[in-house]
Amino acid sequence: MTLDRSFDQSLWPHLTAFVRIVPDGDIVPSRATYNSESNDWQVAINHLYAQSDNPSDGLWYALPDIVASVLLTGKIPRIVDAFRIEAEGGTPNLHATKLRGSIDVNPSTQDFFRTVIEERKRVAARVDLSEQERLTHDKFLKVLANVASYGIYAQMDSQETEEKARVTCYGINAKPFQCRVSHPEAPGDYCFPPVASLITSAARLMLALLERCVTDHGGTYAMEDTDSMAIVATKRGGLIPCPGGPYRTRNNEEAIRARKARRSCWN
Repeated sequence: MTLDRSFDQSLWPHLTAFVRIVPDGDIVPSRATYNSESNDWQVAINHLYAQSDNPSDGLWYALPDIVASVLLTGKIPRIVDAFRIEAEGGTPNLHATKLRGSIDVNPSTQDFFRTVIEERKRVAARVDLSEQERLTHDKFLKVLANVASYGIYAQMDSQETEEKARVTCYGINAKPFQCRVSHPEAPGDYCFPPVASLITSAARLMLALLERCVTDHGGTYAMEDTDSMAIVATKRGGLIPCPGGPYRTRNNEEAIRARKARRSCWN
C-alpha cells in the first residue's frame, strides 16, 4: 500500500473485507473511557498493543482501518485471519422518483447516494428556489444521505424493560453466546453491521490520507474528527512556538511548522 495507490478509486471496491490482527503498535481504533470526568465510552485512533503475540489476542478490524495503519506506520500488521464480503445480485423493480418533488433520481441507473450528495452541492446555486427553499433542500439531502447511506445499516432499537432479559448475541465468532441485559436491542429492518463498519472505516482511511498529505509536506494539524481536520496555517507560514514541537525557533523555543494559507483564506 502506498499513498498514491490509496487515491486510486478502483482500489476501494476491493477493501470490503475484515481482518483479524494481533496489534503491535499499529494505529487502529479502540473504544475506551478517554474522558475521566464524563467517563463516556468513545472511539479514538491510537497505537495499540495486544497482551501477547497469541492469535487468540487478535482483534477484528475492517480492512480500510488496516490500510490507514499501514499508511501511518509504514508496517503491515500481523494478520491471523481474514474474510471478504461481496455483493450478489440486485434489487429488482427499482423505479425513478423525485426527491422532495423536484430532484430526479433513478436508482436503477444511477448511484443513489452519489446523486444525493451531488444534488446537495447544486442546491446552493439554484436560482429557481428561494433562500428558505434552498436551506430546506440542503438539510433534507444532508439528513437523507447520512441516514440512508449509513444510519439504517447500524440501526439498533433499544427495548425498555424493567428487568434484565436473556438474549442471544451474534458477533464475528462462529458461535453465538447468551447474556442478560437491561435493555435488549432489536435490529432495524435494514440493519447490517458489516456495511456500517466498512463505511466508518473508510471515513477514517480518508482522514489518514489527509494526515499523510499534511505531514508529508511538513505541515501540522491541531485536531481531526469524523470528516474534518484543523490544519495549522498562518498568512506567511513558518515556525510557531508550541511546547513539545519537533522544531526550534531562533529563540530556541519548541515549535511546530505552519503551512502558508492561500490568500482566499484571508479575504
